[in-house]
Amino acid sequence: FRSGEKGLAKMDAPVGTVIAYATSPGSVAADGRDRNGLYTKHLLRTIDQPGLSVPQMFNQVGLEVMRETKRKQVPWVSNTPIEPVYLAGRLSPSNGVNQAVEAGLERGNITIFSNPSGVTVYIDGKRVGVTPVELTDILPGKKTIRMEKAGYATEETQITFRKGSRTVLRFTLMEVKKDLVAQSRDFTEPKTNMDFVHISGGCFQMESTDGKSDEKPAHEVCVDDFYMGKYEVTVGQWRKFIRDTSYKTEAEKNSAGWVGCYSYKKGDDKKWRDGRDWNNPGFFQSASQPVVCVSYNDVTAFIRWLNRQDGNRYRLPTEAEWEYAARGRTSSSRYWGDDPGATCSFANVQDKRSHDGLKWTNGFDCNDGYFFSAPVGRLKANKFGLYDMLGNVYEWCSDIYDPVYFSVTPRNKPQGLSPGSLRVIRGGSWRSSNPAEVSAAFHVRLKSAYRSDALGFRLVSPGQ
Repeated sequence: FRSGEKGLAKMDAPVGTVIAYATSPGSVAADGRDRNGLYTKHLLRTIDQPGLSVPQMFNQVGLEVMRETKRKQVPWVSNTPIEPVYLAGRLSPSNGVNQAVEAGLERGNITIFSNPSGVTVYIDGKRVGVTPVELTDILPGKKTIRMEKAGYATEETQITFRKGSRTVLRFTLMEVKKDLVAQSRDFTEPKTNMDFVHISGGCFQMESTDGKSDEKPAHEVCVDDFYMGKYEVTVGQWRKFIRDTSYKTEAEKNSAGWVGCYSYKKGDDKKWRDGRDWNNPGFFQSASQPVVCVSYNDVTAFIRWLNRQDGNRYRLPTEAEWEYAARGRTSSSRYWGDDPGATCSFANVQDKRSHDGLKWTNGFDCNDGYFFSAPVGRLKANKFGLYDMLGNVYEWCSDIYDPVYFSVTPRNKPQGLSPGSLRVIRGGSWRSSNPAEVSAAFHVRLKSAYRSDALGFRLVSPGQ
């Protein structure tokens, strides 16, 4: 209906009726650039989503239009109270979405945001909406959430919803970029879609002149060409291994006299916590975040599984390979230079800014955007094109630890000592507050069964 002037005129809905307008009274709706107008485009995308009542459906359409037009077009709905009507049907009770209270279980709400927006959301295999989306009447229990959008890597994670909870989830999907350089020597492992970057070998000054005693002396070391994981191994990639093998990690088995995983809890910071493992490190993690709470022994099992897939020879990097790759052909302590103030552009560390209500009392005076681990590849890469070599999570190396090893190490392709009971980790993490810890030379020794919510890994390969 139109008024005497331009735009739509308001009409009050009769009892039992819902009237939806593409824009507010007195305004004109955008035609859009496709065969349908803007409002119709979003209506068609939403009308077949199960679990949405008619008012919820029109509300979702209105939100999408407002977001796309930056609130220049504001859809309008007029209705009286009506019984719930679901044009695409309710979701099955197994999902726990838009269901009445069953067996005394109190429902909760979930709001899901994503970068980019417009991502299709599935809960336990059922399509429930397009981000940003708000879902009500979620029954408690474990749910599998999957996020899909063309041109981006699929995200999947498991969440346990508690009775009456109000949950906000934020996902960042990784864009899948086609390699435009036909001559590139980089490759992608087909089973896990793990990207590997070709690292040209060379010589460099390894270790430090002013670090800890076991980081000295600085000396020249040479390595051959190799391939290194562009990113740390992610939760999604680790989950493929678990699904194929039903492997139980040492955190899940409470191995080596430790319960669960050494992890963070607000107000009680760091300690061993039963029930914490790679799938529940104590904070929400998407499929693109680095897997944590995995021991050296767990990683060894992952490598054995991966090597059976395509016959390649994946392994952990030696300390020499790791440091050469982390330096990225620089001689400074960090691949962005020696200024700790620049850290947050390149590394996810313990900074003094507030993130989702959490804040460290000490750390770097900058803002990397994250309190816990960050999705891989969100900060700047080094000159080799490797991301998160410093910060985010510590990374296992293959070497056996020896306090005097670097005073006797060979110049060419040092492989580390054997045997021994302690392994080496490198790189610092989201827990690191000391600049000395976030440097190419810094390393820590740990038992092979150790696991932490700030410790993961990446792999190397001789290539294809």
